[in-house]
Amino acid sequence: MSYAKRYIISPYLFVLLLFCLLFCKEIQAEGSRRVCDEAGIFSQEEQQQIEDTIQKLQTETGMDFAVVSTNDAGGKSTADYADDFYEQQNIGTGDSHDGMLYLIDLDHGEIYISTEGEMMRYLTDERLDRVLDHAYEDALEKNYAQSALSVLQDTSAYIKEGIPEDQYHLSSETGQRDPYRKKGFPFLSMLFGMFAGAFAALGIFFSVRSQYRLTHETYHYPVSEKGHLALTESSDRLINQFVTHRKIPRNTSSSGSGRSANSGRTTTHRSGSGRTHGGGGRKL
Repeated sequence: MSYAKRYIISPYLFVLLLFCLLFCKEIQAEGSRRVCDEAGIFSQEEQQQIEDTIQKLQTETGMDFAVVSTNDAGGKSTADYADDFYEQQNIGTGDSHDGMLYLIDLDHGEIYISTEGEMMRYLTDERLDRVLDHAYEDALEKNYAQSALSVLQDTSAYIKEGIPEDQYHLSSETGQRDPYRKKGFPFLSMLFGMFAGAFAALGIFFSVRSQYRLTHETYHYPVSEKGHLALTESSDRLINQFVTHRKIPRNTSSSGSGRSANSGRTTTHRSGSGRTHGGGGRKL
């Protein structure tokens, strides 16, 4: 009797397990999506193209990317909406939430990029301006998908270019600077290398010195026998002389000087939750 019951119940258990697996898989697939088109500005093909590009960049860089559109920011500013969406949807990889989000906000007529973690090191203010400049033209012409793809491609190019040597964070609230320091070169390794180099140099020095040291302190070089002096007459005569005068104009323009001095700066701010973000936008 018990055997028959087990036989009857087993198919139901199998169907239940299969349903759970399919349902969980659907949730996982939906959670992994990084294109949220709330404003309905992307076609299905465009959305898939952006999604494929994001997945490729995630694999190549180890960081996260998202593209979002909205026509209702819920009373928030564009920057606040982007930062909050970033955090609420768990965008970003690792403990520092490395990644970026591109928002097309039709409620305020603005495009905005929010960055966090290691991405803030790559997308400095100057680089962010260039990325937005490229995306702005397409967004203004309502080529929203191409605008999003432009942001992803330009960001990928800057990641490949690397973090600028003079990169630093500048807090917009406190004015505190956080300079970039390269990882993977411990202080002890540097100290060991310095001592090893010093010992090697001293070894070469004493080896060469011992080879050229004279064996007798009373040794005298036979100057009269081996020395030779020959004097020849030589004179220089000035034939002609030309002097050219040219006025060097003074450079009074100061445009660009501040920009180059701050080429590595990333201006940061704190979101409502207290996390640190970088970012910037353009009005359409």
